[in-house]
Amino acid sequence: MRLRKSRRVVHLVFWLSVSMLTVPFTGWTAGQQPAPESSAQAPERQRDCAAVLAVVEEQNRKLQQELRHIKRELTLLNQNMEKPGIREVIAGVGFILGLFGAVALFSLRRRFRADREA
Repeated sequence: MRLRKSRRVVHLVFWLSVSMLTVPFTGWTAGQQPAPESSAQAPERQRDCAAVLAVVEEQNRKLQQELRHIKRELTLLNQNMEKPGIREVIAGVGFILGLFGAVALFSLRRRFRADREA
């Protein structure tokens, strides 16, 4: 469940970053030259630039918050992976029981040989 959630968050961050990178380039192609500005258009253009800057800063702030959240989730996942799970615990107990069984087998063989020889 957490892995699916983290994948969704990673996809969301990816698409947000792609959209953030493409926003400044919309409406502009390599062959076009900007039109010469008149003195009346300059303040309007500055307002537009300020608005775009505000939008970009807001997107940047949101992305930073989401990245902080993703980093926290990744840290928790890494901490959980360092701890042994139930599967590892059962495997360890099985390994120890297997060692004891091997020791018991060899000790019984020795006793059986000693009883046969005596």
